[in-house]
Amino acid sequence: MPSKTIVIPSKPVPKRRPMHTKSGIVYTPAKTRNFENLVKSIASMHFPHAITSPVKIKLKFKLPRPKRLIWKRKPMPEVICDVQPDLSNLIKSVEDGLNGVAFVDDRQIYQIFAEKVYHAGGDRPETIITIEWEGEDIEDNIEDVEKEEKKKIFVKRKG
Repeated sequence: MPSKTIVIPSKPVPKRRPMHTKSGIVYTPAKTRNFENLVKSIASMHFPHAITSPVKIKLKFKLPRPKRLIWKRKPMPEVICDVQPDLSNLIKSVEDGLNGVAFVDDRQIYQIFAEKVYHAGGDRPETIITIEWEGEDIEDNIEDVEKEEKKKIFVKRKG
């Protein structure tokens, strides 16, 4: 089963509820939108085209360490985070960022394993995403996809 691991070198941001203006326009808050765009841009470097087969995702959210857990004389291992932000909202923001880039639609996901921890002493806040899928490795059929894209361009120019 092929897989890829992506690291988002930024503090994980949970998906927030849509906001409404006084005139009734609905929008996604800027912090959420920026994080989703960061995930999308980093994922697009690793995935030349979206996966069409079933997908399994492993997520590890390393959150900033609170001051009460910063020690100067002892080693600081990762510590389980059991407070805000909500794990399901962290998952949603990553899913939305990967949607259409790493996989066609998030309904292809058949299994998710996720954890949130405070980062270890020498680490920084980040999100580690591992995506596994059924079927061929992406690199195996990149040439086929590039040929198809060239055919589409040729047909458009010709017609």
